[in-house]
Amino acid sequence: MFNKLILFLALTALVHAQTVFQGLGFPGFMNGLSPDGSQIAGVNNPSASFGNTTAYRWSFTNGLVSLGLFNGSSTAAYSSYTYANGLNATTVIGYGRTSDNSSNQAFSWNTSTGYDILATPSGFSSSQATAIAADGSSIFGQSFKSTGGLHYEATRWTSAGVTTLGTLPGNPSSFISDVSADGTVAVGRSGSAFVWQENSGMTAIGATDATAVSGNGLFVVGTTTGYPGTEAYRWSANSGLEQLGFLKDTDTGSFATDVSADGSIVVGYSYSNSEVLPFIWSSATGMRDLTSVISSNGGDVENWQLYTNGVLKISDDGHTIAGNGVGPNGYNEVWVSHVASIPDSTSTGSLIAACFCACVLLKRERRFRK
Repeated sequence: MFNKLILFLALTALVHAQTVFQGLGFPGFMNGLSPDGSQIAGVNNPSASFGNTTAYRWSFTNGLVSLGLFNGSSTAAYSSYTYANGLNATTVIGYGRTSDNSSNQAFSWNTSTGYDILATPSGFSSSQATAIAADGSSIFGQSFKSTGGLHYEATRWTSAGVTTLGTLPGNPSSFISDVSADGTVAVGRSGSAFVWQENSGMTAIGATDATAVSGNGLFVVGTTTGYPGTEAYRWSANSGLEQLGFLKDTDTGSFATDVSADGSIVVGYSYSNSEVLPFIWSSATGMRDLTSVISSNGGDVENWQLYTNGVLKISDDGHTIAGNGVGPNGYNEVWVSHVASIPDSTSTGSLIAACFCACVLLKRERRFRK
């Protein structure tokens, strides 16, 4: 009986190790993936012009859901635009405007209340929401003002109101790109990469840009300048800055775009003068070609180009990845892939070995019964 249980578990693991890959089936772009990997937020943009962009939320359960007209707009021509991390389990965030010459306004949206326009800080003329905490406690972004010189300033919205977060010394602007699950750690750029913490404010971390922070708030990823060019990194307060390398020796740059909740898996892209390739990285495997990983695990990526415009997101558990690409129909299309087992080069071999051992044990049990 015990041997049969081992066989069942091993076979189940092999089945679950298969990768599911699909395009969403409509022209557009994604900017956000929910923490559990079940929902995507972005822009349905069939004509590739701002005047026809419509924000959406997509899920495996409900498919494509349009967010509708923005803030009383009478036409879909300027309905809304979502940006960056986009959503948590219930809420989509972003920014929109109602006409070509109106100012951007940060918003949050859910199915119950629709659009909620977030307050613009005093003295600022427009705002953008770019990140939301998984627990919904706070929304981050930036606000814009032209007085005293054009600049943006990192901004935080909570139930207590709206506050600006300042800049790094000597820099006129600051931007937020991501926030931890509980909203206490945010990352972005103000001349260089920074980490903002609720109890200590904004601190430079010695990198060029910070694009994402792990859900637990301990790891930051982005890009830093070095030789032969920009290079993806993972940073933590305990270990400092760890450069992640390149996919190919001939690549001239790499960029990390997102990280799993525990900081163990990083996604991004590596590029040369002739191509841009998405990657997935872990400390166990190093940097691997994401297209090859998906394909080798059973995902049908034939006739797909899996990278366009720098957006590649990963779920908290590291199993679901989504990005912008060009599909078989030749237009910009969002794709999503679910890898049930962490893409470790030893995973498949270990599972096969487990099944082999289970089969041997089961065969011996049958012989003994005879």
